[in-house]
Amino acid sequence: MKLNRIWLALAAALVLFAGCAEKQPPLFQLIKLFQEEKFDQTIALAEKLTAENPDNSQAHRFLIRAAREQNALNSYKEKYEKLVQENPQIAGYHFGLGYICIQVDEYEKGLAELEKATELNPSIDYAHYAIGWTHLRSNYSNADPEKGLAAWKKEEQLNPKSLGALQVYNDRADYYLRKGDAAAAEKDYEKITLYAFAPGDIAGARTYISQIRTYRDELARLEADVKDKPDDASLRMQLGVLQYKNNKIDEAINTWLKASELQPDNVDVRNYLGKALLERQRFAEAADQFLKVLEIDPNMATAYYNLAVAQELLGKPESAVQNYKKYIELNPMAPKLEDVKQRITNLEDSTGVTEG
Repeated sequence: MKLNRIWLALAAALVLFAGCAEKQPPLFQLIKLFQEEKFDQTIALAEKLTAENPDNSQAHRFLIRAAREQNALNSYKEKYEKLVQENPQIAGYHFGLGYICIQVDEYEKGLAELEKATELNPSIDYAHYAIGWTHLRSNYSNADPEKGLAAWKKEEQLNPKSLGALQVYNDRADYYLRKGDAAAAEKDYEKITLYAFAPGDIAGARTYISQIRTYRDELARLEADVKDKPDDASLRMQLGVLQYKNNKIDEAINTWLKASELQPDNVDVRNYLGKALLERQRFAEAADQFLKVLEIDPNMATAYYNLAVAQELLGKPESAVQNYKKYIELNPMAPKLEDVKQRITNLEDSTGVTEG
């Protein structure tokens, strides 16, 4: 079972917004207004709350999210820049400006403002989460995962029951799953079951915990079977598939390499192995595997497609075009057929050569 999930981006509405164990009626009212898409009312209430407490980061956050829904981020960015200029010692204004900046891809400025907010008010809610998100979930070119994880840890330490901490548990679990560390992800899901308020959040976390434990049991069973029957290529194939689906890519590669030694003519093993090598940017090795597949089975359409991808990444556009076309010839009803045709056109345009 594949554990990796696609979580919503930083500003997406999560059920966890209503799952905080600390019931704060004004905050819940903000959440309710936003979820009902009453953005004018959300902004009005948020502005009232930030006037009462300029360091109310959740009010700033929902104000900014509502402004984005109204395509008004630029005007609010200007407002926050003015607020920061006029009130440089107020952490909440730095938070608001930083939060806007990371949503409009001004990551360096956003991080600087968020870090200034934590300097002025070390206990400000959600700032450390936003810093971690920038390093771990955004398109920031200078992202540092270690800094991101450290920031998320600080958010958790401030208050393990806060909205920021609950968001950390969600996103950090996803991060660990993508890294193939199911045990670490399980710990974060367990924290959601402890601290979340909404029953749906707790039930969802328990579901993922169950999936992780099922995976762990299946992994242990297959590893034991392989140990008992080390020359059984099919068992190694199954083990590699389980490892691959759960983002243990390097382990899967090693498992499939051994399986291919035991059963050199197994095209499925080699095709899986090639795909895993592609993910690790070992493009030449991947291409070799796909070529071996086609030596064994010259009619395996997916191998032509995978080989074309590898050749394209190796800077061999003419060969890639030939193999994309062979893929279409063998699989004229292929999924995303138009995308493949467009790739062929782009490659031919880039080389000035049209293959027959």
